Amino acid sequence: MFNSAVDNFTGFAPLGTVLVTMLGVGVAEWTGLIASTLKRLLSNVPAFLLSASVVFAGIISNIASDVGYIVIIPLGALIFAGAGRHPLAGLAAAFAGVSGGFSANLLVGPLDAIVVEIANEALSSAGINYEMSITANWYFMVASTILLTIVGALVTDKFVEPRLGEYKGDYRPDFESLSKVELKGLRNALIVLVVYAVIMGILMFPQGALFRSYDEALGTESINNFLSSGLLLGIFLLFVLPGLAYGITVGKIKNFF
Repeated sequence: MFNSAVDNFTGFAPLGTVLVTMLGVGVAEWTGLIASTLKRLLSNVPAFLLSASVVFAGIISNIASDVGYIVIIPLGALIFAGAGRHPLAGLAAAFAGVSGGFSANLLVGPLDAIVVEIANEALSSAGINYEMSITANWYFMVASTILLTIVGALVTDKFVEPRLGEYKGDYRPDFESLSKVELKGLRNALIVLVVYAVIMGILMFPQGALFRSYDEALGTESINNFLSSGLLLGIFLLFVLPGLAYGITVGKIKNFF
């Protein structure tokens, strides 16, 4: 066991995938980009979308692992209290989004990388010549995100909050709004994200694009090979580049150049 411990660790198929993905997400989380984005998402939300926004923010927070439990759940209670609604309803809505929607998202994340690589390892061990792509569950994840947001909001508004009764407390949180520097950081991160998305689109979708290759099964060019082999680095850069832009702007990252 001791002699093969290192080989078992380095030979574990999901290891490289998870490390690359988490490095990208880690940069975005460490610079504060993810937390600021979630706060911005939940600020100035129309009253009729409040429950849906809290649930949705809880769902997409799993892209940064457990950050939702730290940021979104207490923030949901504060936002509901600030709107004059029962804070326990906000807490419940946020918890439902974070926990109930932990595997759903609009983006492919670290959890998908882990599950897909484990599945591929199992397929290989069983002698099955098939390799799943990291985007295999993407459509299901997106549909689940939308469905869970709607259901979570309806349950909060129609069942949970009415049973809690009218909120008679006089507590109104003094929100610490994002500073001008943080807002500028979010703007710069968004600009970098849009530019990156445009560049990736140019490299992927036009006929003869760099990331397209001949697919024998389809008999034509496709991006299937890139989706199965190269998308992981694309996801890494999707978080790293905006994270760097935000971190440099707010001063979290210094002496970068």
